[in-house]
Amino acid sequence: MSGRADFCVWIREQHLKTRSPISQVFLNLGKKPTVLIADHRETRDIMTNRTKDFDRGFNSKAILDLVAGNYQLTLKTGPEWRLHRRLLQDTMTPVFLQTVAAPSVHTKIISSRRITGFAAILALLSH
Repeated sequence: MSGRADFCVWIREQHLKTRSPISQVFLNLGKKPTVLIADHRETRDIMTNRTKDFDRGFNSKAILDLVAGNYQLTLKTGPEWRLHRRLLQDTMTPVFLQTVAAPSVHTKIISSRRITGFAAILALLSH
């Protein structure tokens, strides 16, 4: 695989091959499998009802820590995670996500891309 786009295509192919919204792959030999989920309902079910069966892996935490810090997505299941979950449970309804969260996230991502692009231009000009 030569890049992110190839990896995304590969993940999609895994789901098509298994004809399931959930696939299991072994990315590192000798380690636990990685579970790929391509369905928001399944994701919600796992994250809210089946936390004992699935937990976020170290790689997910390492990546998410860069942007999310000490946020629920980065926490291992435990007392602190449960507290965060209780605080956030009402914000996970479809209406809230569509009318409040999604527009805000979209705005922040666009803003972040502009800042990153501006920083890249400045870096090029300073050489």
